[in-house]
Amino acid sequence: MWTDAQLYDAFSSAPDAAADFLAFIAPCGGLLIDVGCGTGPLCAPTQARGFRWCGLESDPGRFQRAREVAVRHGTTARPCGFEELEHEQ
Repeated sequence: MWTDAQLYDAFSSAPDAAADFLAFIAPCGGLLIDVGCGTGPLCAPTQARGFRWCGLESDPGRFQRAREVAVRHGTTARPCGFEELEHEQ
Protein backbone atom coordinates (compact mmCIF):
# COMPACT_ATOMS: atom_id res chain seq x y z
CA MET A 1 0.00 0.00 0.00
CA TRP A 2 1.26 3.47 -0.86
CA THR A 3 1.70 6.15 1.77
CA ASP A 4 0.27 9.61 1.31
CA ALA A 5 3.79 10.94 0.62
CA GLN A 6 4.36 8.35 -2.12
CA LEU A 7 1.05 9.22 -3.78
CA TYR A 8 1.93 12.92 -3.59
CA ASP A 9 5.23 12.23 -5.37
CA ALA A 10 3.60 10.04 -7.99
CA PHE A 11 0.98 12.63 -8.90
CA SER A 12 2.74 15.96 -8.28
CA SER A 13 2.72 18.33 -11.22
CA ALA A 14 5.71 19.54 -13.22
CA PRO A 15 8.22 21.02 -10.75
CA ASP A 16 10.57 22.11 -13.56
CA ALA A 17 7.86 24.28 -15.12
CA ALA A 18 7.08 25.81 -11.72
CA ALA A 19 10.78 26.52 -11.14
CA ASP A 20 11.06 28.13 -14.60
CA PHE A 21 8.11 30.38 -13.74
CA LEU A 22 9.64 31.37 -10.39
CA ALA A 23 12.95 32.19 -12.10
CA PHE A 24 11.04 34.34 -14.59
CA ILE A 25 9.21 36.43 -11.97
CA ALA A 26 11.77 36.59 -9.15
CA PRO A 27 15.47 37.35 -9.04
CA CYS A 28 17.54 34.21 -8.70
CA GLY A 29 19.84 33.92 -5.74
CA GLY A 30 17.12 34.77 -3.26
CA LEU A 31 15.67 32.60 -0.54
CA LEU A 32 12.60 30.66 -1.63
CA ILE A 33 10.43 29.60 1.31
CA ASP A 34 8.19 26.84 0.04
CA VAL A 35 5.20 26.85 2.44
CA GLY A 36 3.37 23.53 2.22
CA CYS A 37 6.32 22.04 0.34
CA GLY A 38 4.94 18.51 0.37
CA THR A 39 7.75 16.07 -0.32
CA GLY A 40 10.05 18.76 -1.72
CA PRO A 41 9.58 18.49 -5.50
CA LEU A 42 10.66 22.12 -5.98
CA CYS A 43 13.91 21.73 -4.04
CA ALA A 44 16.25 20.52 -6.79
CA PRO A 45 14.82 22.48 -9.74
CA THR A 46 14.72 25.80 -7.89
CA GLN A 47 18.24 25.34 -6.53
CA ALA A 48 19.41 24.51 -10.06
CA ARG A 49 18.04 27.92 -11.10
CA GLY A 50 19.95 29.76 -8.39
CA PHE A 51 17.46 29.96 -5.55
CA ARG A 52 18.17 28.98 -1.96
CA TRP A 53 15.27 26.67 -1.00
CA CYS A 54 13.72 26.10 2.43
CA GLY A 55 10.63 23.93 2.71
CA LEU A 56 7.94 24.07 5.41
CA GLU A 57 5.52 21.15 5.76
CA SER A 58 2.96 20.13 8.39
CA ASP A 59 2.27 16.54 7.29
CA PRO A 60 4.77 14.19 9.02
CA GLY A 61 5.11 11.76 6.10
CA ARG A 62 5.60 14.46 3.51
CA PHE A 63 7.96 16.36 5.79
CA GLN A 64 10.15 13.28 6.28
CA ARG A 65 10.57 12.90 2.52
CA ALA A 66 11.15 16.65 2.06
CA ARG A 67 13.87 16.55 4.70
CA GLU A 68 15.58 13.66 2.89
CA VAL A 69 15.44 15.59 -0.40
CA ALA A 70 16.74 18.74 1.28
CA VAL A 71 19.69 16.92 2.86
CA ARG A 72 20.65 15.44 -0.53
CA HIS A 73 20.70 18.97 -1.96
CA GLY A 74 22.45 20.66 0.97
CA THR A 75 19.52 22.70 2.21
CA THR A 76 16.77 22.47 4.86
CA ALA A 77 13.17 21.49 5.37
CA ARG A 78 11.34 22.19 8.61
CA PRO A 79 8.17 20.83 10.15
CA CYS A 80 5.62 23.60 10.47
CA GLY A 81 1.94 23.49 11.25
CA PHE A 82 0.02 26.33 9.69
CA GLU A 83 -1.44 27.17 13.07
CA GLU A 84 2.13 28.00 14.16
CA LEU A 85 2.50 30.79 11.61
CA GLU A 86 1.66 34.28 12.82
CA HIS A 87 -1.38 35.88 11.28
CA GLU A 88 -1.76 39.62 11.00
CA GLN A 89 -5.28 40.86 11.49
